[in-house]
Amino acid sequence: MREAALRTDYVNEESLPPVIVEEPRAKGHGDFSTNIAMLVAGKTDKAAAEVAEAVASRIDKSSAKLEKVEVKEPGFINMYLDRAYLQESVGSIVREGEKFGTLDFGKGMSVQVEFVSANPTGPLNVVSARAAAVGDSLIRILKACGYDAKSEFLINDSGTQVELLGRSLWARVGEVQGRGEAEIPEEGYHGEYLLELARQIAEENALKMLSEAEVGGPANFSRFAVERMLDEQKRNLAEFGVTYDNWFRESSLHSPGYVEETFERLKDSGFVYEKDGAQWFKSSELGDDQDRVLKKSADGAHQAQGEPTYFLSDVAYHRNKSDRGFQKVIDIWGPDHHGHVTRMKAAARALGYPEDWLEVLIVQWVRLVRGKESVPMSKRAGEFITLSDLIREVGVDCARFFFLMRKVNSHLDFDLELAKKQSDENPVYYVQYAHARVSSIIEFAREGGVEMCGLEETDLSVLSEPEEMALLRQLVCYPEQVRTACLSREPQRITLYLTGLATAFHQFYHHHRVVGEKPKVMQARLVLVRAAKTVIRNGLDLIGVSAPQKM
Repeated sequence: MREAALRTDYVNEESLPPVIVEEPRAKGHGDFSTNIAMLVAGKTDKAAAEVAEAVASRIDKSSAKLEKVEVKEPGFINMYLDRAYLQESVGSIVREGEKFGTLDFGKGMSVQVEFVSANPTGPLNVVSARAAAVGDSLIRILKACGYDAKSEFLINDSGTQVELLGRSLWARVGEVQGRGEAEIPEEGYHGEYLLELARQIAEENALKMLSEAEVGGPANFSRFAVERMLDEQKRNLAEFGVTYDNWFRESSLHSPGYVEETFERLKDSGFVYEKDGAQWFKSSELGDDQDRVLKKSADGAHQAQGEPTYFLSDVAYHRNKSDRGFQKVIDIWGPDHHGHVTRMKAAARALGYPEDWLEVLIVQWVRLVRGKESVPMSKRAGEFITLSDLIREVGVDCARFFFLMRKVNSHLDFDLELAKKQSDENPVYYVQYAHARVSSIIEFAREGGVEMCGLEETDLSVLSEPEEMALLRQLVCYPEQVRTACLSREPQRITLYLTGLATAFHQFYHHHRVVGEKPKVMQARLVLVRAAKTVIRNGLDLIGVSAPQKM
């Protein structure tokens, strides 16, 4: 499709938009469809239908394994796969096994994905859990497409929130040691988890820490709390199936003067000016709605002049990513960081990075429900539903799958009751059951003494029933689904695809026997179910969900 578009006079390598090929929602519109002609037409003065006709006429149907290509208003190009190709492809899927669906268009490009990066001031909440599912799945998808993808967690171990954490624990330790009710700062952390943490400190160490804090402030309590909270976050994420290539400490940016060096780089770019004693970044000249403070002005005795803002530290962190050689950076942020996107992209441009070097995905809010009733996210003052709570209630597989059922930038209702159902109503159960059912067919054949023929000896042309063809169409489009999920940064495409594949398999299963049919048909269908098992397993692995043999 890309080559066909480039063979027209309407577009070149630089102006060609990403080519997304999808399965049409409505039947009768082909096996695949693309709106590339409408995107190209938007860059020209030509009608989309005219561009679509030009692109369609340049598609090599033979090499693309297509039986038919048609244009539909207002400019969609619909494609129908060749039946012989569908039949032959099932053998290729079985041969490739776990490699089926892996692509190489990433060409080893170095990509970093930073996600979750929650402050180490408490347990991980459900929005962080959704970000973990999205980020980890995106890493898996990028790797499957040939990118050298690395995951990173930014540890925010410096700044005001860490000091408040230390002061909050200081108060809790004093309470545990009998020094009266804890006087936690108003903006501090009031959750019971800090009281539990205070109780874990042996009395001798607690008294020593209290004594040190009276002289030197809360730094010792801050360090202790950060490390304990970080350990808990690491354990919870590992239980969720998420591990990181790198845990980067924000504090490491400050000790070698890296933040100050970054400020000088911005200054040299001509995008810094002074106003009211503060240093400002001209982000409004680079698309932001207003300029942003890089260094604060003095504030009485509480703040030294020139203290860097969080924004400047974050700019330094992104500069560090570039210095480490990442050719592309993808940040996955929570909904409360939406206003931060434009200014960070502006800073990246001011530092001289390509306009598309930084991508930001915003993970939207999660609402927990039981049926039609909302579940309060907060249990009591300072307490909330955590990732650990969610895993205990619904399990890792259901949590990960449910978090990936909608677009990242869409609000998500997470139905706890549905997630626990062992029925076809539960989408993850539905998909996993398809894998278990496939596995049982293969095992039943082996136990019955059925000797499976080699692929070269199996006549796959007998696969012609409507349910067989529907399943074949689903299977062969898996690589394109992986490609599209990667290019669009939309892991939910894999869960939607798997649900459709499971539906196609269950319909095939209800209409046709495998073991016990005539040998020629049985052998072809055994290859078909083996291919289905391969694709379901590969797809579930991309989203970090298990593929059970039995259920």
